[in-house]
Amino acid sequence: MRNLAPVAAQYATLMGHPVARPCWRVRLANHGGGFADPLDVTSSVASVEIRRPLREGNRATIVLRNRNGQFDPLSGTYAAAVRAQNAQVQVDFGETIAGTAYYWRVFTGGIYSCTPTYEVPASEVTLECLDRGRDLWQYIITSPMYEPTGVTPTYWTAHQIIRDLFERFAGLSWPGDFNLDPVGDWTVLGAVQFQQEPLTPAAAKCLQPSGYRLFFDYDGDVSSALLIPAGAPGGWATAGTILDNNIDLPLDGPIDQEPVATRVRVTGGDCDHDLIVIGDHALVGTSRFAVNLPAGEEHCGGGDCYYRVPVSAAHWHLWLQGPVGEVYRGLCSEVTNLRFGMGSLANFVIAPRVIHVDPASDQMHLGMGRHVVEVEMEAKPGTWIDCEFDVEGHKFETYRPRIYCQDWDDTLITRWGELRGNVDCPTALNWVHANTIAHQEMTIAALSGKVAIVNLKRLDLRVEPGDVWTIENPQAASFKVWVRAVHHAMVPNRGKTKLEGYVIA
Repeated sequence: MRNLAPVAAQYATLMGHPVARPCWRVRLANHGGGFADPLDVTSSVASVEIRRPLREGNRATIVLRNRNGQFDPLSGTYAAAVRAQNAQVQVDFGETIAGTAYYWRVFTGGIYSCTPTYEVPASEVTLECLDRGRDLWQYIITSPMYEPTGVTPTYWTAHQIIRDLFERFAGLSWPGDFNLDPVGDWTVLGAVQFQQEPLTPAAAKCLQPSGYRLFFDYDGDVSSALLIPAGAPGGWATAGTILDNNIDLPLDGPIDQEPVATRVRVTGGDCDHDLIVIGDHALVGTSRFAVNLPAGEEHCGGGDCYYRVPVSAAHWHLWLQGPVGEVYRGLCSEVTNLRFGMGSLANFVIAPRVIHVDPASDQMHLGMGRHVVEVEMEAKPGTWIDCEFDVEGHKFETYRPRIYCQDWDDTLITRWGELRGNVDCPTALNWVHANTIAHQEMTIAALSGKVAIVNLKRLDLRVEPGDVWTIENPQAASFKVWVRAVHHAMVPNRGKTKLEGYVIA
């Protein structure tokens, strides 16, 4: 809800009365022409329409009376003011309260197109205006190749990436053109690069993992705020009530329709930390223990044994090595598969076992590039033993998988079946991020099945995208609506507001 200081209380009171005295002001600034700057064109304005959606670009349509061709973009006296991508458009709407006109900014942007229409009895010029004068929600970019890695530097924050994108591709300047909520900032712990994406949606994806949205505010600055209120929709606080005497019929809704999705899938970037895949038992190495103690013979070692230490004729330590480059879990190996040519386990004082007396045992030896294991065994006196044995461990590898998450609504699936919504967010670098996005998008998808379009008889500047308002239906029950778009329209001495939103049960 917009705070219309310094007359917020008086303005709210006026919304309950049928008489409205709206006022407006349209100025074109920073045009570089040889006339007033800013140029106040209010007296020449035939109509103004403003559209402010929740997650799209803002738009303004301004119709100027062009009696003498003064607003022709090529030959007019004020050509510099109406030329596309030149002047800054400033639109203020307001209300006359106790004989004083109060104004609040409703749009700051630039001229995207200027279309003169010459006809009888009156000629007009239509100005289509967008945020910063460009269609930044459709303006395709290729992000710069940062550093030798070709990605954003490690530990950049979301706000740093957003700032860099808009400074490089839209000519914005820090901090004057930015109004980002510091609470929505977070450190991106993985590589991110945007390729062939629209500028503003790319920047918006930097905020999604923190639950924020990106938009251009009333002053035309890049801004951010929470996408949806905290908690379940049923508990969202209302900003106020739109009274039934301000509802202009027809009122469309609440419309009961198919939702945009019953299941939302989020695909993110590569995980921002290493994960480990642990395999089943795998062979580390094989060797032999053969002693004929009565004859004083020994044939210990061989196979994958690279070092042996005789403690006595019956007592041995054999060091085995695994394959080059293969990584096994440390301290988890064991001797398996004893194959006797002579003797049995009964002939051992200490059956072959992996020991960890030496800290290097059962670990990756970086100098050798191999996993090494120390195996101890001791035969009983007077014994003749000949056996081969294996040492097995658990191979593991580190990897960074692509983040994936989903959320769904079983009740909606029962009613409508599987309707899949997909969200691609390369800045979602762990499952907490992806879950935040999935939950929010599923909340919006569930609400999309109940829509309302509410026309008001008068201008109401309190309502903003993202608000929750109670709507008094003149012919049925009241309902709450989460506003996804606000339309303001003005002609001389009259203003109207239209709300589009999702109905909350």
